[in-house]
Amino acid sequence: MKTGNLLLLALCACANGAVAAAASLDLFTARLTVDNRGVVTELAFADGTRWPSAAQPAFSIDAGGRTYGPRSVDVGGDRWTVRFVNGATAEFHVTLGRGFALFRLGRLQPRDGVTRLQLFRLVKSVRQSS
Repeated sequence: MKTGNLLLLALCACANGAVAAAASLDLFTARLTVDNRGVVTELAFADGTRWPSAAQPAFSIDAGGRTYGPRSVDVGGDRWTVRFVNGATAEFHVTLGRGFALFRLGRLQPRDGVTRLQLFRLVKSVRQSS
């Protein structure tokens, strides 16, 4: 029975790690968190306001008439590596400033056939007036 419990704990740990945060960017006025699948999981402002998350990943490419999302996002220091479902890889160098993050494309492999690279699609916040 102990072996079964340990196996269950290991599976739970792996499942939780599969959607762990790749990075949390401190923008001074806000915090932006992106998971290792490339989905923005949180955009929280310093005053406590939270922006709704989009269901779509923060990164996508169009190639061969199709749109591909990320398979994984790896962060090492200021370097973000996004691996897409179709095998393409984009590498960004990220610079943080007060209220912004600059994603500079350093490498896109393969470039051939990629017609569009999209970064961050935010959901419009709808506030009801009273």
